[in-house]
Amino acid sequence: IISQKASNGPTKDKDTVNWIGAGIKGEIILSPKIDLQILFQGMQAKNEELETWRIFGVGGAVGYRLVDFSRFQIRLLGEMQLIPFATYELEGAYRIRGYGASFAGGLDTTIKFTNHWGLEMVALYQYIGLGGFDPPENQVYESPSYMGLRLGANLTYLF
Repeated sequence: IISQKASNGPTKDKDTVNWIGAGIKGEIILSPKIDLQILFQGMQAKNEELETWRIFGVGGAVGYRLVDFSRFQIRLLGEMQLIPFATYELEGAYRIRGYGASFAGGLDTTIKFTNHWGLEMVALYQYIGLGGFDPPENQVYESPSYMGLRLGANLTYLF
């Protein structure tokens, strides 16, 4: 759950906005303790007022392994993404485009089932800041920012 900070249209300041998304991640092991990740992520949020936000982010993350066993890892993770494509739509009446950035930090746990397959669970505190929206005439739209807990589960494959 990532909560909205700014006030926009029917959604008010501090209202809860739930984001759902998917992504692809590549990982490079830089040293025995440090990993570098390359991220591509798309997310969408929709509320009861028929407001819809969509974002696509590209970025990277750095992980520091706190626990590292052959089949189990816990990492401290810091992440940054640029959001070159963001849209906001109100009840199908109009859609506006913008951009933004995202920053996150938290923990990442991986359980390896075989030498190649595993399950990764992520808990991050994330900030998403959006801007550059140009609303239609007679409409007011403040650029929003969202912050909150991001939970995820990923199927992993090691080459």
